[in-house]
Amino acid sequence: MASHTPSPECKPYEKEAQKALNKRSLWAGFREAIEREPGGVELLTLRNRTPIELPASSFNLSGRWSLHFAWSIRRVPGGDAILWRSSFGLNVSDIALAPKGERVCLVRYDVDNDHPGPGLGAIGAHLNVLQPAPLDDHIHYPVLAAAERAWSVSEVLDVFLSPQFVKELRDRLGP
Repeated sequence: MASHTPSPECKPYEKEAQKALNKRSLWAGFREAIEREPGGVELLTLRNRTPIELPASSFNLSGRWSLHFAWSIRRVPGGDAILWRSSFGLNVSDIALAPKGERVCLVRYDVDNDHPGPGLGAIGAHLNVLQPAPLDDHIHYPVLAAAERAWSVSEVLDVFLSPQFVKELRDRLGP
């Protein structure tokens, strides 16, 4: 596998993710891309290369469970880098609600400083609860925290992998 050296802007996010995953005996490789926007602004995107597979023992539920992580960081000329968007999702495949061979994202923690929220500012930190077809709801639950305070990868994993959350999934989805 080719070596990956993250940019200075992406390095803290990748380091934090690896530390949180290693704490749970998980691992992910990451890749980075740069998109140039008008006015000299660059958008750096960091994401895991392949789904982060969770051992069956993590959920004691049927199906194949995985995580995805992605960050978009705006590199503004003459300014600081800004976390523009991030997304951490819990996916499942090989269960009745997921079309054969497809992964369905059941819940996602997002930070979005690009799209308007219900008030005057950006939507910011929120949980996205996605219900696959036929409901196909995309419900956003704002996370009550200061605008500049996004959850860490470790905090998101604490929620997604918590015994209470797993129990609620089991109660809803069945064994």
